[in-house]
Amino acid sequence: MKYGYSMKPVKDENMYNFDVNLYTKGDIGVNISTKIGDFYLGVLYGNLGSGEIGIHPYYYMNDKSVEVEAYYKSDESKYVSLWQEFNFNDFTLDVNITKNITVYKTVPVVFNKVYRRIVEEP
Repeated sequence: MKYGYSMKPVKDENMYNFDVNLYTKGDIGVNISTKIGDFYLGVLYGNLGSGEIGIHPYYYMNDKSVEVEAYYKSDESKYVSLWQEFNFNDFTLDVNITKNITVYKTVPVVFNKVYRRIVEEP
């Protein structure tokens, strides 16, 4: 898992606004073996999922408002499920069931919201 942030000032209208990005990234890998006696062996291995989630606020100093973007991005993941069946009487009969599973990268999910400061006139 990785996490981080970036912040940079942006000079606009003789005032410095701030662009901030907070995020976390992660990968979930798996390697699981299951053995039942001498006749079943199951293996599941690969990358079950990975992606990034974050929040990206932009602060406007001239009117003290903020524009917020929250997002989620997923990456492609691939894993293999393999089952082998062995004859416990030492025959050479093997039955293999292999499934290659791919979860494709999705379009990023993004939410935007603007919070404006309300100034009341005297």
